[in-house]
Amino acid sequence: MEPEASGTSGRGKVTLPPLKHGEASYDISPVLPAIAKVTPTQGGKPVQVDAGIISIPEGVGALPSKTEAGIISVQGAEDPVGVAHARAQAHHASKALPLQIVVYFEDKTGIDLSVEDGQHAEAGELFEIIMDEMKFPAVARDVFSLWLVSDLLELQLKPNQVPFKLVFFWEELLEKYTTTPEEDAERDEPVLVFRRNVFCSRVRDQRIDDPSLLRLLYAEAKENIIDARYPISQTDCDMLAGIQALIDHTVYLREEHTAEYYRSKLSDYYPEHFCKRKVKLFRRHTINPEDRLVSSHYSASRKYGMAISAEEKKVCYKAYLEYCWKLPYYGAAFFRGQIEHPSKKLRLMSMTDDPVFVAINTEGVFIIDLDDVEFLMGLTYEQLKWEFALPKNPEDRNCMPCLFLQFGASENGRNCTKVLQVFSRQGTLMDGLISACIKLKRQTRAEDQLDGAMLDTVDGTQDGVIESGGETWMNFNRLCLTTFDCKGKLLSTSARVPKVH
Repeated sequence: MEPEASGTSGRGKVTLPPLKHGEASYDISPVLPAIAKVTPTQGGKPVQVDAGIISIPEGVGALPSKTEAGIISVQGAEDPVGVAHARAQAHHASKALPLQIVVYFEDKTGIDLSVEDGQHAEAGELFEIIMDEMKFPAVARDVFSLWLVSDLLELQLKPNQVPFKLVFFWEELLEKYTTTPEEDAERDEPVLVFRRNVFCSRVRDQRIDDPSLLRLLYAEAKENIIDARYPISQTDCDMLAGIQALIDHTVYLREEHTAEYYRSKLSDYYPEHFCKRKVKLFRRHTINPEDRLVSSHYSASRKYGMAISAEEKKVCYKAYLEYCWKLPYYGAAFFRGQIEHPSKKLRLMSMTDDPVFVAINTEGVFIIDLDDVEFLMGLTYEQLKWEFALPKNPEDRNCMPCLFLQFGASENGRNCTKVLQVFSRQGTLMDGLISACIKLKRQTRAEDQLDGAMLDTVDGTQDGVIESGGETWMNFNRLCLTTFDCKGKLLSTSARVPKVH
């Protein structure tokens, strides 16, 4: 009989197959029977997912399998044009007539293409047209990709996929991978976006010197900072906002760039939680974000001068990116999920699960708290073992698939294994992306060894990423973890246990 992990409303029963190994060096196979007893039994129904993540396998309409298509979720463009507009035109046009297709860039610019038989054009063909029209260097083929993006769902396209055709399946994709109400799904319109390839490593980014490509990478990183997908400190956010202000205005003018000038523009430079004013206890002094932005703009101008010429702007782009390249979750695909709230941690508002981002890139898996914008946990593929489990009744919309993340730890002087359970409608996509990233990592490592190549390092850290120091990527106090010893015996759990009536 297969082991089961049962859950309550919003989760349902799941079947848990044997765990798959990332590249962890420890052996936790004895834990597997005990994992079946992990039974989070509290928590509300799944929270509303207003932004989905999707990756399409070969063959439109087929069930998703382990695919190497990239997945990422950010806010889409507000203007419902592009592919959807092209679809409407195609109903009234001959197949031989050119189709007008708008492709957007992350810096909020776009290009209008006239494509022969555009409703059958593959993503690879459109990508090459953009490369030719924009005169991008050849390296862009390794760094960027073509995406279908909406407010609810985002898809990195394979070269042989037909964007126009995928639009016709958009509502079905929303139904499968989001909890979007039907009326919202009917209004959702995807557009074509030229953006970073989720499988491109940060090392590849660091070698780019072309100003036009650096501008696009900068624009995407900036949006991830402002959208609070990259949790950073307020001090670092002030520094980045100052660089952005210098790029936007090219210079700093004391008479023009005042606190009053920036007061209505804060959301263009800061994530929402840093736009609020803070008052220090026992002081009457209020720390205004607009004052911090003026100071940061001035500091950036002192350090980098002006940002008028292409070369001056490139210096600023690189300065901004050099900070982001050191973030462990840089370039990640973001999935919406939820984790159980620890039983010992007080929560006054409700007893529902905590909404999180599961960020996955070529280096590991990272958990980010959506409410508090806090980095909770990071696991490299060398540390990780994982498994994906479907609900017992996949037709039940109130049940959520889940992803089990396992990692080794030390507690009270002895080795143990900890398990985090993440509930998400996009669990199967996370599973596929993790598998693809590990496969790519092993392939890259084998090629490096074959060529006798050395890993690139920046400031003494592999790939320039901020390294994990023991439990520095583990905020155990904020996570609902189950702990086992090396023989699979349950040691402790912070899951909420229901009262027995």
